Amino acid sequence: MDRRTFSKKLLEAITSFAILNSLFTTNALSKTGQKEMKQLDVNIFENWLKKYFQAWEEGDPKLITDTFAEDGEYNLTPFTGRMKGKTEIYKYWEKGAQQAQENVITNYQIITVKNNKGYAKWQAQFDRKGKREHVRLDGIMEVTFNDKLEVEIFNEWWHMQEEKNGD
Repeated sequence: MDRRTFSKKLLEAITSFAILNSLFTTNALSKTGQKEMKQLDVNIFENWLKKYFQAWEEGDPKLITDTFAEDGEYNLTPFTGRMKGKTEIYKYWEKGAQQAQENVITNYQIITVKNNKGYAKWQAQFDRKGKREHVRLDGIMEVTFNDKLEVEIFNEWWHMQEEKNGD
């Protein structure tokens, strides 16, 4: 068999294998009733981060809450501040970002995206409304998405520095 014939036969075999594998995988998924999960990638996580930090800067609790699953979880630190469900998350953002902060500036850097989790380092600074305090935060977040690419679990770890304005 010459090289050209061999290449053609090999290509046909690979194509047939790919088609059969695709059919088998599709049938296996439909028989088990499992749904194919949407994959989180860097672009999707980047778009989510833009919404998150836009919501913070604009004090818009609805914008961020809309990205969470109904039973989503928001954890301020590993030991305190756990909120469960869109209503609790909305109230936290309304009280914190919307009613208590102004002149918010944020920045972030994506660390990595793996499977259904995104990791980012972030910084923020703002003034507390009605007080002469300037706050700077530096943190890390781990965001777990469900198969609809809604936030299922949000974990963050951060440090805060507070300064009196005008002192």
